[in-house]
Amino acid sequence: MNFYKLICLAFTILFCQSLYSADASVSISSSSETTSVGEPFNVVVSAQGSYKTFNEPEFKNFSVENRSHSTSTSISIINGKMKRTKSVSYTYRVSALESGVFTIGPASLTLNDGSLVKSNTVSITVLPAPVVGAPKGDDRDRHQHSGEKPSDIYSKTLNAPLSEWEKRTPEYFVRTVIKPDVDFYEGEPVTVSYYIFTKPGAISNIAHYEPPLFENCWQEEISRSRLNFQRTVIEGRPYDYSLLKTFILIPEKGVDVLRGTQMVIDVTTGSFFNVRRRKISSPAVNIPLKPLPESKRFLRGTYGNFEMSVDKEKVKLNSENLLDSVTFTLKGCGNLHSPEIDMKEVDGLQIFPPDVKVDALLRDSEYCGEKTFTYMIKGVHKGVYVLGGGNIDFYSRDKGWYSINIPEVTIDVMESSPAATGISRSRDVKFEVLKELPEGLPVYGILMITQRIWFRVVLIIPFILMLASLFIWFIKSANKRFSTSFSSKLKYWEKCCVDAKDTNELMNTMYDALSSLYSIELRGERRVNVEKKYGSSLNAVCELIKDLQYCTYSANKKAELDVFKEKALKLLNPGIYKK
Repeated sequence: MNFYKLICLAFTILFCQSLYSADASVSISSSSETTSVGEPFNVVVSAQGSYKTFNEPEFKNFSVENRSHSTSTSISIINGKMKRTKSVSYTYRVSALESGVFTIGPASLTLNDGSLVKSNTVSITVLPAPVVGAPKGDDRDRHQHSGEKPSDIYSKTLNAPLSEWEKRTPEYFVRTVIKPDVDFYEGEPVTVSYYIFTKPGAISNIAHYEPPLFENCWQEEISRSRLNFQRTVIEGRPYDYSLLKTFILIPEKGVDVLRGTQMVIDVTTGSFFNVRRRKISSPAVNIPLKPLPESKRFLRGTYGNFEMSVDKEKVKLNSENLLDSVTFTLKGCGNLHSPEIDMKEVDGLQIFPPDVKVDALLRDSEYCGEKTFTYMIKGVHKGVYVLGGGNIDFYSRDKGWYSINIPEVTIDVMESSPAATGISRSRDVKFEVLKELPEGLPVYGILMITQRIWFRVVLIIPFILMLASLFIWFIKSANKRFSTSFSSKLKYWEKCCVDAKDTNELMNTMYDALSSLYSIELRGERRVNVEKKYGSSLNAVCELIKDLQYCTYSANKKAELDVFKEKALKLLNPGIYKK
Protein backbone atom coordinates (compact mmCIF):
# COMPACT_ATOMS: atom_id res chain seq x y z
CA MET A 1 0.00 0.00 0.00
CA ASN A 2 2.79 2.39 0.88
CA PHE A 3 4.58 1.46 -2.36
CA TYR A 4 1.41 2.24 -4.34
CA LYS A 5 1.10 5.67 -2.67
CA LEU A 6 4.75 6.41 -3.40
CA ILE A 7 4.29 5.66 -7.11
CA CYS A 8 1.19 7.87 -7.28
CA LEU A 9 3.03 10.72 -5.54
CA ALA A 10 5.98 10.54 -7.96
CA PHE A 11 3.65 10.43 -10.97
CA THR A 12 1.79 13.48 -9.64
CA ILE A 13 5.04 15.45 -9.17
CA LEU A 14 6.25 14.62 -12.69
CA PHE A 15 2.87 15.52 -14.18
CA CYS A 16 2.83 18.90 -12.39
CA GLN A 17 6.38 19.64 -13.51
CA SER A 18 5.45 18.87 -17.11
CA LEU A 19 2.45 21.19 -16.85
CA TYR A 20 4.62 23.89 -15.31
CA SER A 21 7.28 23.49 -17.99
CA ALA A 22 4.67 23.64 -20.71
CA ASP A 23 4.01 27.26 -19.70
CA ALA A 24 7.56 28.24 -20.81
CA SER A 25 9.00 27.70 -24.29
CA VAL A 26 11.89 28.98 -26.41
CA SER A 27 12.66 28.70 -30.14
CA ILE A 28 15.32 29.89 -32.63
CA SER A 29 14.82 31.08 -36.22
CA SER A 30 17.18 32.58 -38.83
CA SER A 31 16.57 35.10 -41.60
CA SER A 32 18.79 33.07 -43.94
CA GLU A 33 19.86 29.44 -44.12
CA THR A 34 22.61 30.18 -46.65
CA THR A 35 25.03 33.12 -46.42
CA SER A 36 28.58 34.20 -47.27
CA VAL A 37 31.56 34.99 -45.09
CA GLY A 38 31.18 38.51 -43.68
CA GLU A 39 27.57 38.94 -44.85
CA PRO A 40 25.32 39.85 -41.86
CA PHE A 41 21.99 38.16 -41.16
CA ASN A 42 19.52 38.02 -38.23
CA VAL A 43 18.99 35.27 -35.68
CA VAL A 44 15.81 35.61 -33.59
CA VAL A 45 15.27 33.78 -30.27
CA SER A 46 11.66 33.86 -28.99
CA ALA A 47 10.87 33.03 -25.36
CA GLN A 48 7.39 32.72 -23.80
CA GLY A 49 6.02 31.99 -20.35
CA SER A 50 7.41 32.36 -16.87
CA TYR A 51 11.10 31.69 -16.33
CA LYS A 52 13.95 32.82 -14.13
CA THR A 53 16.81 33.46 -16.57
CA PHE A 54 17.40 33.38 -20.31
CA ASN A 55 20.54 31.61 -21.57
CA GLU A 56 21.87 32.79 -24.94
CA PRO A 57 22.75 30.30 -27.67
CA GLU A 58 26.38 29.72 -28.55
CA PHE A 59 27.49 31.55 -31.72
CA LYS A 60 30.59 29.53 -32.52
CA ASN A 61 32.27 30.55 -35.83
CA PHE A 62 30.07 33.69 -35.93
CA SER A 63 30.65 37.30 -34.92
CA VAL A 64 27.79 39.06 -33.09
CA GLU A 65 27.60 42.66 -34.34
CA ASN A 66 24.49 43.81 -32.48
CA ARG A 67 21.95 42.61 -29.88
CA SER A 68 18.44 43.87 -29.17
CA HIS A 69 15.25 42.60 -27.56
CA SER A 70 11.56 43.47 -27.40
CA THR A 71 8.85 42.42 -24.93
CA SER A 72 5.11 41.91 -25.37
CA THR A 73 2.35 40.78 -23.01
CA SER A 74 -1.00 39.19 -23.90
CA ILE A 75 -4.00 38.53 -21.62
CA SER A 76 -6.66 35.87 -22.31
CA ILE A 77 -9.77 34.83 -20.34
CA ILE A 78 -10.83 31.17 -20.58
CA ASN A 79 -13.78 29.80 -18.50
CA GLY A 80 -13.71 32.93 -16.37
CA LYS A 81 -10.02 32.59 -15.57
CA MET A 82 -7.56 35.27 -16.68
CA LYS A 83 -4.22 34.13 -18.06
CA ARG A 84 -1.28 36.50 -18.69
CA THR A 85 1.39 35.44 -21.19
CA LYS A 86 4.74 37.23 -21.56
CA SER A 87 6.78 36.99 -24.78
CA VAL A 88 10.36 38.21 -25.28
CA SER A 89 12.12 38.31 -28.65
CA TYR A 90 15.93 38.51 -28.76
CA THR A 91 17.43 39.60 -32.12
CA TYR A 92 21.10 39.04 -32.97
CA ARG A 93 22.86 40.57 -35.98
CA VAL A 94 25.65 38.10 -36.81
CA SER A 95 28.09 37.34 -39.62
CA ALA A 96 30.13 34.22 -40.35
CA LEU A 97 33.90 34.18 -39.79
CA GLU A 98 34.69 31.27 -42.12
CA SER A 99 33.01 29.02 -44.67
CA GLY A 100 31.37 25.69 -43.81
CA VAL A 101 28.15 24.31 -42.29
CA PHE A 102 27.58 25.41 -38.69
CA THR A 103 24.88 25.03 -36.05
CA ILE A 104 23.52 27.82 -33.87
CA GLY A 105 21.83 26.85 -30.60
CA PRO A 106 20.26 25.68 -28.55
CA ALA A 107 19.12 28.53 -26.31
CA SER A 108 17.57 27.65 -22.96
CA LEU A 109 15.40 28.98 -20.15
CA THR A 110 16.08 28.37 -16.46
CA LEU A 111 12.76 27.93 -14.67
CA ASN A 112 12.02 28.96 -11.11
CA ASP A 113 12.48 25.37 -9.89
CA GLY A 114 15.95 25.17 -11.49
CA SER A 115 15.01 22.99 -14.45
CA LEU A 116 15.93 23.88 -18.08
CA VAL A 117 13.82 24.25 -21.19
CA LYS A 118 15.88 24.06 -24.40
CA SER A 119 15.13 25.37 -27.88
CA ASN A 120 15.69 23.89 -31.30
CA THR A 121 18.88 24.49 -33.33
CA VAL A 122 19.33 26.03 -36.79
CA SER A 123 21.84 24.98 -39.44
CA ILE A 124 23.60 27.69 -41.49
CA THR A 125 25.54 27.03 -44.70
CA VAL A 126 28.32 29.60 -45.13
CA LEU A 127 29.85 30.10 -48.60
CA PRO A 128 33.26 31.71 -49.24
CA ALA A 129 33.22 35.51 -49.70
CA PRO A 130 33.23 36.65 -53.36
CA VAL A 131 36.61 37.91 -54.52
CA VAL A 132 35.71 39.12 -58.02
CA GLY A 133 38.28 41.63 -59.20
CA ALA A 134 40.52 41.21 -56.16
CA PRO A 135 44.29 40.70 -56.52
CA LYS A 136 45.42 37.10 -56.67
CA GLY A 137 48.23 35.06 -55.21
CA ASP A 138 51.46 36.75 -54.23
CA ASP A 139 50.30 40.17 -55.42
CA ARG A 140 47.47 40.18 -52.89
CA ASP A 141 49.71 39.02 -50.05
CA ARG A 142 52.37 41.58 -50.92
CA HIS A 143 49.74 44.33 -51.01
CA GLN A 144 48.24 43.38 -47.65
CA HIS A 145 51.49 42.93 -45.76
CA SER A 146 53.55 45.77 -47.16
CA GLY A 147 54.07 48.80 -44.97
CA GLU A 148 52.82 51.18 -47.67
CA LYS A 149 49.34 52.62 -47.82
CA PRO A 150 47.02 50.87 -50.31
CA SER A 151 47.10 52.54 -53.70
CA ASP A 152 43.48 51.71 -54.39
CA ILE A 153 42.03 53.76 -51.54
CA TYR A 154 40.23 55.85 -54.18
CA SER A 155 38.16 54.45 -57.04
CA LYS A 156 38.70 55.38 -60.68
CA THR A 157 35.36 53.79 -61.72
CA LEU A 158 31.96 53.56 -60.06
CA ASN A 159 31.81 49.74 -60.09
CA ALA A 160 35.38 49.08 -58.95
CA PRO A 161 35.98 46.37 -56.30
CA LEU A 162 35.86 47.49 -52.67
CA SER A 163 38.99 49.33 -51.56
CA GLU A 164 40.74 48.58 -48.28
CA TRP A 165 38.99 51.59 -46.75
CA GLU A 166 35.53 50.47 -47.90
CA LYS A 167 36.02 46.90 -46.66
CA ARG A 168 35.88 48.20 -43.09
CA THR A 169 32.11 48.78 -43.47
CA PRO A 170 31.09 46.62 -46.47
CA GLU A 171 27.34 47.07 -45.84
CA TYR A 172 27.45 50.84 -46.44
CA PHE A 173 30.30 53.18 -47.28
CA VAL A 174 31.23 56.47 -48.97
CA ARG A 175 33.09 55.95 -52.25
CA THR A 176 35.47 58.59 -53.60
CA VAL A 177 35.69 58.55 -57.40
CA ILE A 178 38.50 60.63 -58.90
CA LYS A 179 38.71 61.46 -62.59
CA PRO A 180 40.29 61.54 -65.10
CA ASP A 181 41.65 57.99 -64.86
CA VAL A 182 45.31 59.07 -65.18
CA ASP A 183 48.11 60.57 -63.14
CA PHE A 184 47.57 64.29 -62.62
CA TYR A 185 49.74 67.22 -63.65
CA GLU A 186 50.23 70.50 -61.81
CA GLY A 187 47.32 72.82 -62.59
CA GLU A 188 45.23 70.08 -64.21
CA PRO A 189 41.52 70.12 -63.20
CA VAL A 190 40.57 67.15 -61.01
CA THR A 191 37.01 65.92 -60.51
CA VAL A 192 36.30 64.38 -57.09
CA SER A 193 32.86 62.80 -56.66
CA TYR A 194 31.43 61.32 -53.46
CA TYR A 195 28.86 58.51 -53.62
CA ILE A 196 26.92 56.76 -50.85
CA PHE A 197 26.76 52.97 -51.35
CA THR A 198 24.50 50.72 -49.27
CA LYS A 199 23.26 47.19 -49.45
CA PRO A 200 19.48 47.15 -50.01
CA GLY A 201 17.75 47.99 -46.73
CA ALA A 202 20.96 48.44 -44.70
CA ILE A 203 20.44 52.23 -44.21
CA SER A 204 17.06 53.65 -43.20
CA ASN A 205 18.00 57.36 -43.24
CA ILE A 206 20.83 59.80 -43.99
CA ALA A 207 20.58 62.59 -41.43
CA HIS A 208 23.49 64.91 -42.14
CA TYR A 209 26.84 65.12 -43.86
CA GLU A 210 29.87 67.34 -43.57
CA PRO A 211 31.50 68.21 -46.90
CA PRO A 212 35.29 68.01 -47.24
CA LEU A 213 37.62 71.00 -47.16
CA PHE A 214 40.34 71.35 -49.79
CA GLU A 215 43.63 73.24 -49.61
CA ASN A 216 45.74 75.18 -52.15
CA CYS A 217 43.27 74.98 -55.00
CA TRP A 218 40.40 76.74 -56.67
CA GLN A 219 37.23 74.68 -56.25
CA GLU A 220 33.71 74.59 -57.60
CA GLU A 221 30.99 72.49 -55.97
CA ILE A 222 28.33 70.73 -58.02
CA SER A 223 25.66 69.63 -55.52
CA ARG A 224 22.58 67.50 -55.97
CA SER A 225 19.15 68.71 -54.88
CA ARG A 226 18.05 65.19 -53.88
CA LEU A 227 19.43 61.69 -53.73
CA ASN A 228 18.66 59.47 -56.70
CA PHE A 229 19.49 55.85 -55.87
CA GLN A 230 20.32 53.29 -58.56
CA ARG A 231 21.17 49.59 -58.38
CA THR A 232 24.57 48.07 -59.27
CA VAL A 233 26.57 44.93 -58.49
CA ILE A 234 30.07 45.00 -56.95
CA GLU A 235 31.99 41.75 -56.42
CA GLY A 236 28.79 39.77 -56.97
CA ARG A 237 26.79 41.69 -54.35
CA PRO A 238 23.94 44.16 -55.02
CA TYR A 239 24.33 47.78 -53.85
CA ASP A 240 22.15 50.89 -54.07
CA TYR A 241 24.15 54.05 -54.73
CA SER A 242 23.58 57.77 -55.18
CA LEU A 243 25.78 60.77 -55.90
CA LEU A 244 26.22 63.12 -52.92
CA LYS A 245 28.52 65.88 -54.18
CA THR A 246 31.00 66.58 -56.95
CA PHE A 247 33.92 69.00 -56.67
CA ILE A 248 36.03 70.41 -59.49
CA LEU A 249 39.49 71.20 -58.13
CA ILE A 250 42.15 73.26 -59.92
CA PRO A 251 45.44 73.26 -57.99
CA GLU A 252 47.28 76.53 -57.57
CA LYS A 253 50.53 77.04 -59.45
CA GLY A 254 53.48 75.31 -57.78
CA VAL A 255 51.32 72.91 -55.70
CA ASP A 256 52.60 69.33 -55.90
CA VAL A 257 50.00 67.63 -53.66
CA LEU A 258 46.23 68.12 -53.66
CA ARG A 259 44.79 67.61 -50.17
CA GLY A 260 41.28 67.48 -48.74
CA THR A 261 39.58 66.34 -45.55
CA GLN A 262 37.05 63.52 -45.27
CA MET A 263 33.40 63.55 -46.27
CA VAL A 264 31.57 62.55 -43.04
CA ILE A 265 27.97 61.25 -43.07
CA ASP A 266 25.52 60.43 -40.26
CA VAL A 267 23.48 57.35 -41.18
CA THR A 268 20.68 55.53 -39.39
CA THR A 269 20.50 51.74 -39.55
CA GLY A 270 17.80 49.33 -38.43
CA SER A 271 14.24 50.13 -37.43
CA PHE A 272 11.90 50.03 -34.45
CA PHE A 273 13.86 48.55 -31.52
CA ASN A 274 17.12 48.19 -33.44
CA VAL A 275 17.74 51.82 -34.49
CA ARG A 276 21.34 52.95 -34.41
CA ARG A 277 23.07 56.10 -35.63
CA ARG A 278 26.70 56.09 -36.64
CA LYS A 279 29.18 58.10 -38.69
CA ILE A 280 30.84 56.85 -41.84
CA SER A 281 33.41 58.73 -43.85
CA SER A 282 35.40 58.73 -47.04
CA PRO A 283 39.20 58.62 -47.03
CA ALA A 284 40.97 61.95 -46.94
CA VAL A 285 42.09 63.21 -50.36
CA ASN A 286 45.85 63.18 -50.86
CA ILE A 287 46.64 63.23 -54.61
CA PRO A 288 50.24 63.74 -55.79
CA LEU A 289 50.68 66.02 -58.81
CA LYS A 290 53.41 65.56 -61.42
CA PRO A 291 55.26 68.67 -62.67
CA LEU A 292 54.56 69.61 -66.27
CA PRO A 293 57.29 68.35 -68.62
CA GLU A 294 60.00 70.94 -69.27
CA SER A 295 58.20 73.33 -66.93
CA LYS A 296 61.37 75.42 -66.47
CA ARG A 297 61.23 76.41 -70.13
CA PHE A 298 57.57 77.48 -69.85
CA LEU A 299 57.39 79.28 -66.51
CA ARG A 300 54.01 80.90 -67.23
CA GLY A 301 52.54 77.88 -69.00
CA THR A 302 49.62 75.85 -67.66
CA TYR A 303 47.53 72.80 -68.50
CA GLY A 304 44.75 72.90 -71.08
CA ASN A 305 43.61 72.62 -74.67
CA PHE A 306 42.45 76.08 -75.79
CA GLU A 307 42.05 78.51 -78.67
CA MET A 308 41.65 82.31 -78.55
CA SER A 309 39.56 84.77 -80.54
CA VAL A 310 38.69 88.49 -80.41
CA ASP A 311 35.38 90.18 -81.11
CA LYS A 312 36.87 93.07 -83.16
CA GLU A 313 39.81 93.32 -85.53
CA LYS A 314 39.69 97.13 -85.92
CA VAL A 315 38.40 99.96 -83.71
CA LYS A 316 37.94 103.63 -84.64
CA LEU A 317 37.92 106.31 -81.94
CA ASN A 318 36.61 109.79 -82.77
CA SER A 319 34.59 112.58 -81.21
CA GLU A 320 31.44 110.45 -81.32
CA ASN A 321 33.14 107.34 -80.02
CA LEU A 322 35.78 108.34 -77.46
CA LEU A 323 35.73 104.94 -75.65
CA ASP A 324 35.33 101.41 -76.94
CA SER A 325 35.77 97.87 -75.64
CA VAL A 326 37.68 94.86 -76.99
CA THR A 327 36.94 91.32 -75.74
CA PHE A 328 39.43 88.44 -76.02
CA THR A 329 37.87 84.97 -75.53
CA LEU A 330 39.83 81.89 -74.41
CA LYS A 331 37.80 78.75 -75.17
CA GLY A 332 38.45 75.06 -74.53
CA CYS A 333 38.98 72.49 -71.74
CA GLY A 334 41.48 72.59 -68.88
CA ASN A 335 42.69 75.15 -66.36
CA LEU A 336 40.61 78.23 -67.18
CA HIS A 337 41.53 80.13 -64.01
CA SER A 338 45.31 80.44 -64.34
CA PRO A 339 45.84 81.89 -67.87
CA GLU A 340 46.21 85.66 -68.03
CA ILE A 341 46.86 88.08 -70.90
CA ASP A 342 50.01 90.14 -70.45
CA MET A 343 48.71 93.24 -72.23
CA LYS A 344 51.55 95.63 -73.03
CA GLU A 345 51.16 99.38 -72.63
CA VAL A 346 50.73 101.38 -75.85
CA ASP A 347 51.77 105.04 -76.13
CA GLY A 348 48.80 107.04 -77.33
CA LEU A 349 46.22 104.69 -75.71
CA GLN A 350 44.82 104.44 -72.22
CA ILE A 351 44.07 100.75 -71.49
CA PHE A 352 41.91 100.12 -68.45
CA PRO A 353 42.23 96.90 -66.37
CA PRO A 354 40.18 94.07 -67.93
CA ASP A 355 36.85 92.72 -66.75
CA VAL A 356 37.52 88.95 -66.48
CA LYS A 357 34.71 86.37 -66.48
CA VAL A 358 34.81 82.55 -66.44
CA ASP A 359 31.87 80.48 -67.69
CA ALA A 360 32.59 76.75 -67.49
CA LEU A 361 30.98 73.44 -66.57
CA LEU A 362 31.82 69.74 -66.29
CA ARG A 363 31.62 67.76 -69.54
CA ASP A 364 32.53 64.07 -69.59
CA SER A 365 34.93 64.47 -66.65
CA GLU A 366 36.56 67.55 -68.27
CA TYR A 367 36.27 71.16 -67.15
CA CYS A 368 35.32 73.07 -70.30
CA GLY A 369 34.08 76.56 -71.09
CA GLU A 370 35.41 80.01 -71.87
CA LYS A 371 37.21 82.89 -70.19
CA THR A 372 36.74 86.45 -71.45
CA PHE A 373 39.01 89.50 -71.02
CA THR A 374 37.18 92.76 -71.79
CA TYR A 375 39.41 95.85 -72.10
CA MET A 376 38.15 99.45 -72.26
CA ILE A 377 40.26 101.54 -74.69
CA LYS A 378 40.57 105.34 -74.75
CA GLY A 379 42.53 107.31 -77.33
CA VAL A 380 44.98 109.87 -75.97
CA HIS A 381 46.84 110.94 -79.13
CA LYS A 382 45.94 110.71 -82.80
CA GLY A 383 47.42 107.81 -84.72
CA VAL A 384 47.10 104.14 -85.54
CA TYR A 385 48.09 101.66 -82.82
CA VAL A 386 48.18 97.88 -82.36
CA LEU A 387 46.63 96.23 -79.29
CA GLY A 388 47.42 92.65 -78.28
CA GLY A 389 50.04 90.36 -79.75
CA GLY A 390 52.26 87.84 -77.99
CA ASN A 391 51.27 84.32 -77.02
CA ILE A 392 50.28 82.03 -74.11
CA ASP A 393 51.85 78.58 -73.55
CA PHE A 394 49.76 75.50 -72.74
CA TYR A 395 50.39 71.80 -72.25
CA SER A 396 48.03 68.94 -73.15
CA ARG A 397 48.46 65.17 -73.26
CA ASP A 398 47.70 65.09 -76.98
CA LYS A 399 49.69 68.09 -78.22
CA GLY A 400 52.42 68.45 -75.63
CA TRP A 401 53.58 72.07 -75.32
CA TYR A 402 52.03 74.51 -77.78
CA SER A 403 51.39 78.27 -78.00
CA ILE A 404 48.29 80.20 -78.97
CA ASN A 405 48.64 83.72 -80.35
CA ILE A 406 46.81 86.67 -78.84
CA PRO A 407 45.00 88.29 -81.79
CA GLU A 408 46.11 91.80 -82.75
CA VAL A 409 43.55 94.63 -82.90
CA THR A 410 44.15 97.86 -84.84
CA ILE A 411 43.12 101.00 -82.94
CA ASP A 412 42.65 104.09 -85.17
CA VAL A 413 42.50 107.24 -83.02
CA MET A 414 41.09 109.90 -85.32
CA GLU A 415 40.58 112.53 -82.61
CA SER A 416 42.22 112.52 -79.22
CA SER A 417 40.16 112.76 -76.05
CA PRO A 418 40.34 115.93 -74.01
CA ALA A 419 42.67 115.73 -71.06
CA ALA A 420 41.06 115.28 -67.72
CA THR A 421 42.34 118.54 -66.29
CA GLY A 422 40.71 120.13 -63.35
CA ILE A 423 39.18 123.63 -63.82
CA SER A 424 39.29 125.85 -60.78
CA ARG A 425 36.75 128.56 -60.38
CA SER A 426 36.63 131.23 -57.73
CA ARG A 427 33.51 132.72 -56.24
CA ASP A 428 32.71 135.29 -53.66
CA VAL A 429 31.34 134.05 -50.38
CA LYS A 430 29.57 136.51 -48.11
CA PHE A 431 29.52 135.78 -44.42
CA GLU A 432 28.72 137.66 -41.22
CA VAL A 433 30.85 137.63 -38.11
CA LEU A 434 28.86 137.17 -34.91
CA LYS A 435 29.45 139.69 -32.21
CA GLU A 436 31.00 138.52 -28.97
CA LEU A 437 28.96 138.49 -25.78
CA PRO A 438 29.87 141.08 -23.16
CA GLU A 439 32.33 139.96 -20.54
CA GLY A 440 30.97 139.07 -17.09
CA LEU A 441 27.49 138.16 -18.39
CA PRO A 442 26.20 135.28 -16.22
CA VAL A 443 24.99 132.14 -18.08
CA TYR A 444 22.39 129.89 -16.46
CA GLY A 445 21.60 126.31 -17.37
CA ILE A 446 18.04 125.61 -18.37
CA LEU A 447 18.13 121.77 -18.54
CA MET A 448 15.32 119.88 -16.84
CA ILE A 449 16.26 117.84 -13.78
CA THR A 450 15.47 114.57 -15.62
CA GLN A 451 18.07 115.48 -18.27
CA ARG A 452 20.87 116.11 -15.84
CA ILE A 453 23.63 113.50 -15.61
CA TRP A 454 23.60 113.12 -11.82
CA PHE A 455 19.87 112.36 -11.86
CA ARG A 456 20.33 109.63 -14.47
CA VAL A 457 23.21 108.08 -12.51
CA VAL A 458 21.17 107.99 -9.29
CA LEU A 459 18.23 106.48 -11.19
CA ILE A 460 20.21 103.72 -12.91
CA ILE A 461 22.20 102.49 -9.88
CA PRO A 462 19.31 100.37 -8.41
CA PHE A 463 18.72 98.76 -11.79
CA ILE A 464 22.44 97.89 -12.12
CA LEU A 465 22.46 96.31 -8.65
CA MET A 466 19.32 94.31 -9.42
CA LEU A 467 20.73 93.07 -12.74
CA ALA A 468 24.04 92.16 -11.09
CA SER A 469 22.24 90.13 -8.39
CA LEU A 470 20.13 88.38 -11.02
CA PHE A 471 23.20 87.62 -13.12
CA ILE A 472 25.11 86.17 -10.12
CA TRP A 473 22.13 83.98 -9.21
CA PHE A 474 21.80 82.77 -12.79
CA ILE A 475 25.52 81.90 -13.03
CA LYS A 476 25.43 79.94 -9.76
CA SER A 477 22.31 78.02 -10.82
CA ALA A 478 23.74 77.27 -14.24
CA ASN A 479 27.05 76.08 -12.77
CA LYS A 480 25.21 73.82 -10.35
CA ARG A 481 23.03 72.30 -13.08
CA PHE A 482 25.98 71.94 -15.42
CA SER A 483 28.12 70.30 -12.73
CA THR A 484 25.39 67.75 -11.95
CA SER A 485 24.67 67.05 -15.61
CA PHE A 486 28.36 66.82 -16.52
CA SER A 487 29.12 64.46 -13.65
CA SER A 488 26.34 62.06 -14.68
CA LYS A 489 27.40 62.15 -18.32
CA LEU A 490 31.03 61.57 -17.35
CA LYS A 491 30.09 58.49 -15.31
CA TYR A 492 28.02 57.19 -18.22
CA TRP A 493 30.87 57.49 -20.73
CA GLU A 494 33.38 56.00 -18.28
CA LYS A 495 31.09 52.96 -17.96
CA CYS A 496 30.81 52.75 -21.77
CA CYS A 497 34.61 52.72 -22.06
CA VAL A 498 34.89 49.97 -19.45
CA ASP A 499 32.18 47.89 -21.21
CA ALA A 500 33.80 48.20 -24.67
CA LYS A 501 34.30 44.73 -26.15
CA ASP A 502 37.04 45.59 -28.64
CA THR A 503 39.29 48.41 -29.81
CA ASN A 504 36.88 49.52 -32.55
CA GLU A 505 34.02 49.98 -30.06
CA LEU A 506 36.37 51.76 -27.63
CA MET A 507 37.51 54.14 -30.41
CA ASN A 508 33.90 55.01 -31.39
CA THR A 509 33.03 55.45 -27.69
CA MET A 510 35.92 57.94 -27.29
CA TYR A 511 34.69 59.90 -30.35
CA ASP A 512 31.15 60.08 -28.91
CA ALA A 513 32.35 60.88 -25.37
CA LEU A 514 34.53 63.79 -26.49
CA SER A 515 31.68 65.15 -28.60
CA SER A 516 29.09 64.81 -25.79
CA LEU A 517 31.24 66.06 -22.91
CA TYR A 518 33.42 68.71 -24.51
CA SER A 519 31.93 69.33 -28.00
CA ILE A 520 35.20 68.10 -29.52
CA GLU A 521 34.68 66.49 -32.94
CA LEU A 522 37.67 64.43 -34.08
CA ARG A 523 36.03 62.29 -36.78
CA GLY A 524 37.32 63.35 -40.16
CA GLU A 525 39.67 65.96 -38.67
CA ARG A 526 43.29 66.13 -39.69
CA ARG A 527 45.98 66.17 -37.03
CA VAL A 528 47.17 69.62 -38.18
CA ASN A 529 43.67 71.13 -37.79
CA VAL A 530 43.28 69.55 -34.33
CA GLU A 531 46.52 71.17 -33.17
CA LYS A 532 45.42 74.54 -34.57
CA LYS A 533 42.13 74.38 -32.65
CA TYR A 534 43.27 72.86 -29.36
CA GLY A 535 47.03 73.24 -29.30
CA SER A 536 48.88 70.32 -27.73
CA SER A 537 46.11 69.45 -25.23
CA LEU A 538 44.73 66.68 -27.45
CA ASN A 539 48.04 65.10 -28.47
CA ALA A 540 47.52 62.22 -26.03
CA VAL A 541 43.96 61.65 -27.33
CA CYS A 542 45.17 61.65 -30.94
CA GLU A 543 47.91 59.15 -30.08
CA LEU A 544 45.37 56.87 -28.33
CA ILE A 545 43.01 56.97 -31.34
CA LYS A 546 45.93 56.25 -33.67
CA ASP A 547 46.89 53.18 -31.56
CA LEU A 548 43.25 52.02 -31.48
CA GLN A 549 43.00 52.30 -35.27
CA TYR A 550 46.21 50.31 -35.68
CA CYS A 551 45.03 47.53 -33.34
CA THR A 552 41.56 47.49 -34.94
CA TYR A 553 42.96 46.54 -38.33
CA SER A 554 45.74 44.27 -37.10
CA ALA A 555 45.59 40.65 -36.03
CA ASN A 556 46.12 41.52 -32.34
CA LYS A 557 42.82 43.30 -31.67
CA LYS A 558 42.31 42.51 -27.95
CA ALA A 559 45.89 42.18 -26.69
CA GLU A 560 46.07 45.68 -25.15
CA LEU A 561 42.35 46.40 -24.66
CA ASP A 562 42.62 46.80 -20.88
CA VAL A 563 45.60 49.13 -21.22
CA PHE A 564 43.68 51.21 -23.77
CA LYS A 565 40.68 51.38 -21.42
CA GLU A 566 42.84 52.76 -18.61
CA LYS A 567 44.27 55.42 -20.93
CA ALA A 568 40.78 56.31 -22.18
CA LEU A 569 39.46 56.79 -18.62
CA LYS A 570 42.37 59.08 -17.79
CA LEU A 571 41.87 61.10 -20.96
CA LEU A 572 38.21 61.82 -20.08
CA ASN A 573 39.50 64.06 -17.26
CA PRO A 574 37.96 67.51 -17.91
CA GLY A 575 41.10 69.30 -16.76
CA ILE A 576 43.07 68.65 -19.96
CA TYR A 577 40.62 69.92 -22.58
CA LYS A 578 41.46 73.58 -22.89
CA LYS A 579 42.05 75.46 -26.14
